[in-house]
Amino acid sequence: MIRLDDVTFSYKSGAAVFERFSWQAATGDAWAVIGPSGCGKTTLLYLISGLYQPLAGTIAVAGERVPRKDRGRTGLILQDYGLLPWATVQGNVELGLRIRQFYGLSDMNHAASARVAFWLDRLGICGLRDKYPAQISGGQRQRAAIARTLVVQPDVLLMDEPFSSLDALTREDLQNVVLELQAEMGITTIVVTHNIEEAVLLGRRILVLGQPPIREPQVVDNPCADLALFRDAPEFYNQCTELRGRLAR
Repeated sequence: MIRLDDVTFSYKSGAAVFERFSWQAATGDAWAVIGPSGCGKTTLLYLISGLYQPLAGTIAVAGERVPRKDRGRTGLILQDYGLLPWATVQGNVELGLRIRQFYGLSDMNHAASARVAFWLDRLGICGLRDKYPAQISGGQRQRAAIARTLVVQPDVLLMDEPFSSLDALTREDLQNVVLELQAEMGITTIVVTHNIEEAVLLGRRILVLGQPPIREPQVVDNPCADLALFRDAPEFYNQCTELRGRLAR
Protein backbone atom coordinates (compact mmCIF):
# COMPACT_ATOMS: atom_id res chain seq x y z
CA MET A 1 0.00 0.00 0.00
CA ILE A 2 2.68 2.54 1.08
CA ARG A 3 6.26 2.07 -0.03
CA LEU A 4 9.31 4.28 0.44
CA ASP A 5 12.45 3.22 -1.42
CA ASP A 6 15.84 4.84 -0.71
CA VAL A 7 14.21 8.15 0.21
CA THR A 8 16.44 11.10 1.02
CA PHE A 9 14.98 14.36 2.26
CA SER A 10 16.40 17.48 3.87
CA TYR A 11 15.29 21.03 4.47
CA LYS A 12 17.27 23.78 2.77
CA SER A 13 18.61 25.01 6.10
CA GLY A 14 19.88 21.73 7.51
CA ALA A 15 21.23 18.22 7.23
CA ALA A 16 19.27 15.26 5.94
CA VAL A 17 16.18 14.16 7.87
CA PHE A 18 15.95 10.87 5.95
CA GLU A 19 18.89 9.34 4.10
CA ARG A 20 18.30 6.38 1.78
CA PHE A 21 15.39 5.40 4.00
CA SER A 22 13.15 2.47 3.00
CA TRP A 23 9.93 1.41 4.72
CA GLN A 24 6.54 0.01 3.78
CA ALA A 25 3.04 -0.40 5.22
CA ALA A 26 0.61 -3.03 3.95
CA THR A 27 -3.02 -2.38 3.08
CA GLY A 28 -5.14 -2.14 6.23
CA ASP A 29 -2.15 -1.75 8.56
CA ALA A 30 -2.53 0.46 11.62
CA TRP A 31 0.79 2.19 12.35
CA ALA A 32 1.90 4.58 15.06
CA VAL A 33 5.02 6.70 14.56
CA ILE A 34 6.88 7.92 17.63
CA GLY A 35 10.20 9.59 18.40
CA PRO A 36 11.77 12.74 19.84
CA SER A 37 10.87 16.23 18.62
CA GLY A 38 12.52 17.09 15.32
CA CYS A 39 13.14 13.48 14.28
CA GLY A 40 10.99 13.65 11.14
CA LYS A 41 7.60 12.24 12.20
CA THR A 42 5.51 14.99 10.59
CA THR A 43 7.92 15.15 7.65
CA LEU A 44 7.22 11.47 6.97
CA LEU A 45 3.47 12.15 6.75
CA TYR A 46 4.03 15.12 4.44
CA LEU A 47 6.20 12.98 2.16
CA ILE A 48 3.56 10.25 1.98
CA SER A 49 0.81 12.79 1.29
CA GLY A 50 2.84 14.48 -1.47
CA LEU A 51 3.12 17.86 0.31
CA TYR A 52 6.90 17.36 0.40
CA GLN A 53 9.01 15.85 -2.36
CA PRO A 54 12.10 13.70 -1.65
CA LEU A 55 15.48 14.76 -2.98
CA ALA A 56 16.10 11.16 -4.02
CA GLY A 57 14.26 7.86 -3.97
CA THR A 58 10.62 7.07 -4.65
CA ILE A 59 7.37 6.99 -2.69
CA ALA A 60 4.31 5.08 -3.87
CA VAL A 61 0.81 4.62 -2.45
CA ALA A 62 -1.44 1.87 -3.81
CA GLY A 63 1.07 1.28 -6.58
CA GLU A 64 0.93 4.89 -7.76
CA ARG A 65 3.88 7.21 -7.39
CA VAL A 66 3.41 10.17 -5.05
CA PRO A 67 2.07 12.76 -5.65
CA ARG A 68 -0.91 10.77 -6.84
CA LYS A 69 -3.22 12.00 -9.57
CA ASP A 70 -6.16 11.73 -7.15
CA ARG A 71 -4.80 13.32 -3.98
CA GLY A 72 -8.20 13.02 -2.33
CA ARG A 73 -7.46 9.34 -1.74
CA THR A 74 -4.92 10.27 0.94
CA GLY A 75 -6.50 11.86 4.01
CA LEU A 76 -4.43 14.08 6.32
CA ILE A 77 -5.70 15.18 9.74
CA LEU A 78 -3.70 17.91 11.48
CA GLN A 79 -3.16 18.76 15.12
CA ASP A 80 -4.82 22.18 14.76
CA TYR A 81 -7.91 20.72 13.01
CA GLY A 82 -7.49 22.88 9.85
CA LEU A 83 -11.13 24.02 9.86
CA LEU A 84 -12.23 27.18 8.05
CA PRO A 85 -13.43 29.58 10.77
CA TRP A 86 -16.00 31.23 8.46
CA ALA A 87 -17.63 27.92 7.46
CA THR A 88 -20.12 25.90 9.47
CA VAL A 89 -19.41 22.36 10.63
CA GLN A 90 -21.32 21.02 7.63
CA GLY A 91 -19.51 23.42 5.30
CA ASN A 92 -16.16 22.23 6.64
CA VAL A 93 -17.13 18.56 6.28
CA GLU A 94 -18.17 19.22 2.66
CA LEU A 95 -14.96 21.09 1.86
CA GLY A 96 -12.99 18.17 0.41
CA LEU A 97 -15.91 17.18 -1.81
CA ARG A 98 -16.27 20.72 -3.13
CA ILE A 99 -12.54 20.96 -3.87
CA ARG A 100 -12.73 17.66 -5.75
CA GLN A 101 -15.76 19.00 -7.65
CA PHE A 102 -13.81 22.13 -8.60
CA TYR A 103 -11.07 19.96 -10.11
CA GLY A 104 -13.61 17.75 -11.85
CA LEU A 105 -12.80 14.71 -9.72
CA SER A 106 -16.32 14.25 -8.33
CA ASP A 107 -19.78 15.79 -8.14
CA MET A 108 -21.60 17.16 -5.12
CA ASN A 109 -24.51 14.82 -5.85
CA HIS A 110 -27.05 12.98 -3.72
CA ALA A 111 -24.61 10.19 -2.87
CA ALA A 112 -21.98 12.70 -1.73
CA SER A 113 -24.53 14.58 0.37
CA ALA A 114 -25.60 11.28 1.92
CA ARG A 115 -21.97 10.56 2.91
CA VAL A 116 -21.76 13.97 4.59
CA ALA A 117 -24.93 13.23 6.56
CA PHE A 118 -23.64 9.75 7.45
CA TRP A 119 -20.33 10.97 8.89
CA LEU A 120 -21.92 13.87 10.75
CA ASP A 121 -24.18 11.32 12.41
CA ARG A 122 -21.52 8.60 12.85
CA LEU A 123 -19.18 11.01 14.64
CA GLY A 124 -21.89 12.49 16.81
CA ILE A 125 -21.85 16.04 15.44
CA CYS A 126 -25.06 16.04 13.42
CA GLY A 127 -26.64 18.49 15.85
CA LEU A 128 -23.72 20.89 15.38
CA ARG A 129 -23.95 21.10 11.58
CA ASP A 130 -24.91 24.81 11.63
CA LYS A 131 -22.35 25.83 14.27
CA TYR A 132 -19.03 27.52 13.49
CA PRO A 133 -15.68 26.18 14.77
CA ALA A 134 -15.42 28.94 17.40
CA GLN A 135 -18.76 27.78 18.84
CA ILE A 136 -17.77 24.16 19.51
CA SER A 137 -15.22 22.35 21.67
CA GLY A 138 -11.80 21.08 20.61
CA GLY A 139 -13.02 17.50 20.56
CA GLN A 140 -15.98 18.45 18.39
CA ARG A 141 -13.67 20.32 16.00
CA GLN A 142 -11.48 17.26 15.68
CA ARG A 143 -14.54 15.11 14.99
CA ALA A 144 -15.45 17.56 12.22
CA ALA A 145 -11.91 17.29 10.83
CA ILE A 146 -12.13 13.49 10.85
CA ALA A 147 -15.54 13.60 9.15
CA ARG A 148 -14.22 15.99 6.47
CA THR A 149 -11.43 13.52 5.72
CA LEU A 150 -13.51 10.34 5.69
CA VAL A 151 -16.28 11.76 3.52
CA VAL A 152 -13.96 11.71 0.49
CA GLN A 153 -13.41 7.96 1.02
CA PRO A 154 -9.61 7.90 1.40
CA ASP A 155 -7.62 4.68 1.21
CA VAL A 156 -4.94 6.09 3.55
CA LEU A 157 -5.53 8.07 6.74
CA LEU A 158 -2.60 10.11 8.08
CA MET A 159 -2.99 11.75 11.50
CA ASP A 160 -0.44 14.21 12.89
CA GLU A 161 -0.73 14.32 16.69
CA PRO A 162 -4.49 14.70 16.31
CA PHE A 163 -5.36 14.61 20.02
CA SER A 164 -2.39 16.31 21.69
CA SER A 165 -4.24 19.52 22.56
CA LEU A 166 -7.30 17.79 24.04
CA ASP A 167 -8.10 16.97 27.65
CA ALA A 168 -7.56 13.38 28.81
CA LEU A 169 -11.18 12.19 28.61
CA THR A 170 -11.81 13.74 25.18
CA ARG A 171 -8.52 12.31 23.94
CA GLU A 172 -9.45 8.82 25.14
CA ASP A 173 -12.89 9.12 23.55
CA LEU A 174 -11.43 10.03 20.15
CA GLN A 175 -8.79 7.31 20.41
CA ASN A 176 -11.68 4.87 20.76
CA VAL A 177 -13.31 6.41 17.67
CA VAL A 178 -10.14 5.78 15.66
CA LEU A 179 -10.00 2.16 16.86
CA GLU A 180 -13.63 1.68 15.83
CA LEU A 181 -12.99 3.18 12.40
CA GLN A 182 -9.95 0.96 11.88
CA ALA A 183 -12.04 -2.12 12.72
CA GLU A 184 -15.00 -1.07 10.56
CA MET A 185 -13.20 0.27 7.49
CA GLY A 186 -9.87 -1.55 7.37
CA ILE A 187 -8.30 1.72 6.24
CA THR A 188 -4.51 2.01 6.25
CA THR A 189 -3.78 4.34 9.17
CA ILE A 190 -0.62 6.13 10.32
CA VAL A 191 -0.79 8.13 13.55
CA VAL A 192 2.09 10.36 14.63
CA THR A 193 2.29 10.88 18.38
CA HIS A 194 4.66 11.86 21.20
CA ASN A 195 2.63 9.76 23.64
CA ILE A 196 3.87 6.22 24.37
CA GLU A 197 0.50 4.97 25.59
CA GLU A 198 -1.25 6.35 22.51
CA ALA A 199 1.27 4.72 20.19
CA VAL A 200 0.75 1.34 21.87
CA LEU A 201 -3.03 1.71 21.82
CA LEU A 202 -3.42 2.77 18.17
CA GLY A 203 -0.55 1.05 16.38
CA ARG A 204 -0.56 -2.64 15.60
CA ARG A 205 2.93 -1.83 14.36
CA ILE A 206 5.01 1.04 15.74
CA LEU A 207 7.72 2.87 13.80
CA VAL A 208 10.33 4.32 16.15
CA LEU A 209 12.38 7.20 14.74
CA GLY A 210 15.66 8.30 16.31
CA GLN A 211 17.76 11.36 15.67
CA PRO A 212 18.27 12.36 12.01
CA PRO A 213 19.46 11.37 9.58
CA ILE A 214 17.10 8.39 9.68
CA ARG A 215 18.49 5.50 7.65
CA GLU A 216 16.89 2.34 9.04
CA PRO A 217 13.32 1.82 10.32
CA GLN A 218 12.97 0.51 13.86
CA VAL A 219 9.72 -1.44 13.99
CA VAL A 220 7.95 -2.76 17.09
CA ASP A 221 5.24 -5.35 16.46
CA ASN A 222 2.21 -4.80 18.68
CA PRO A 223 -0.34 -7.50 17.76
CA CYS A 224 -2.25 -7.22 21.04
CA ALA A 225 -3.58 -3.81 19.95
CA ASP A 226 -6.54 -5.71 18.49
CA LEU A 227 -7.55 -7.14 21.85
CA ALA A 228 -10.79 -5.94 23.40
CA LEU A 229 -10.12 -3.58 26.32
CA PHE A 230 -6.40 -3.66 25.48
CA ARG A 231 -5.92 -0.41 27.41
CA ASP A 232 -6.52 -2.30 30.68
CA ALA A 233 -4.64 -5.49 29.80
CA PRO A 234 -1.22 -6.43 31.27
CA GLU A 235 0.13 -6.70 27.71
CA PHE A 236 -0.55 -2.98 27.25
CA TYR A 237 1.68 -1.97 30.13
CA ASN A 238 4.38 -4.45 29.10
CA GLN A 239 4.44 -3.02 25.59
CA CYS A 240 4.58 0.54 26.92
CA THR A 241 7.58 -0.43 29.04
CA GLU A 242 9.37 -1.98 26.06
CA LEU A 243 8.70 1.05 23.87
CA ARG A 244 9.85 3.44 26.59
CA GLY A 245 13.10 1.48 26.78
CA ARG A 246 13.64 1.74 23.02
CA LEU A 247 13.08 5.50 23.07
CA ALA A 248 15.60 5.89 25.90
CA ARG A 249 18.43 4.26 23.94
